Amino acid sequence: MSVNGISDKMASSEPVRDRKRGESKTSPTNNDAVELSSEAKALFKSAQEKKLEEIREKVAKGFYFQDDVTEKVADLLVDVLKGSPDSGKA
Repeated sequence: MSVNGISDKMASSEPVRDRKRGESKTSPTNNDAVELSSEAKALFKSAQEKKLEEIREKVAKGFYFQDDVTEKVADLLVDVLKGSPDSGKA
């Protein structure tokens, strides 16, 4: 069947080729996997611990109790609760 010059071939399960690059565009399979090395995991954990320590230091120094900071944090919380696409960006 053809509709306005578009044939059934368009609905086939063959991968669509990017005409500019000649690359196939197919959906990922369920066999895809990512493995992180123990070094990468350790670096991530270290970075997270460093961030947490910086936050603790700011709390101890009263950084988050400044009016402008409190207002910014409150605005971000409202965005998160509303599900705003910009939520989490600071």
